[in-house]
Amino acid sequence: MKGYNIFVLIIFITLNRPLFSQTIKIINSSTGLAIENVALYTIYKNKSITTNRKGEASLQKFESTDTIYFQHPSFIPAKYVKSDLEKIDYTVFLKHKVILMDEFVISASKSRENIKEIPYMVDLLKNDKISNDVSQNSADLLTQTGHM
Repeated sequence: MKGYNIFVLIIFITLNRPLFSQTIKIINSSTGLAIENVALYTIYKNKSITTNRKGEASLQKFESTDTIYFQHPSFIPAKYVKSDLEKIDYTVFLKHKVILMDEFVISASKSRENIKEIPYMVDLLKNDKISNDVSQNSADLLTQTGHM
């Protein structure tokens, strides 16, 4: 009788595998690497979770009929119905988002330049401003110009 109970338990676990394997993995489609901090949520955002360092998240709080949205600032958003995720083996591939920025140049010169001859928007930081500033590094100093 004991062997029969173990056999039934194994069959039960095997047949109900989708109930137990509700961990999804989010992968970068170009590199194949896991993506950390992907937000998974429903349309009303009443259920949500983020992926861990391994790009994994548990789907247990989502219903099988829920549409799950996948969002990360560096990737194109995606959405799947939870019941469809089993068909793709609980693995979602996200594509990198291309972010276009206006060109900007940070330049320093040892010689004095005439600001009117430079064809770019320029902030001039004079020596006394730099010497009296309490910034720890040049990045902190540049953030105080108001253009970052």
